[in-house]
Amino acid sequence: MPDLTFSLSRYDGPATVNGVPFAEVHLIEHAHTEGDGLLKSWEGTAEVARREAPGVSPDWALDVVQVQLPGGGEGTAYVHNMTLTDGRYWKLDLSGRGPSPMA
Repeated sequence: MPDLTFSLSRYDGPATVNGVPFAEVHLIEHAHTEGDGLLKSWEGTAEVARREAPGVSPDWALDVVQVQLPGGGEGTAYVHNMTLTDGRYWKLDLSGRGPSPMA
């Protein structure tokens, strides 16, 4: 049987990253079959206006952050890319580490 990848859950809305409120967060949880096993992973992006998040800094790049959803779900993620667009908007690309905050 060939390996399969499918989506388990998705979240689009506000969230807190390292204690800083982010207005726009998009997360998706995947599952991938490999042989007889099932591997889960999650990833996403978080965006916020720089003026609304003075606590965000380039020090977050390539670091581990806590992601907390309004419903109480929490997860840990690596910031594998971070950009400041037009000097006004932070965008973080996240790769989940461990259980998804949507689980």
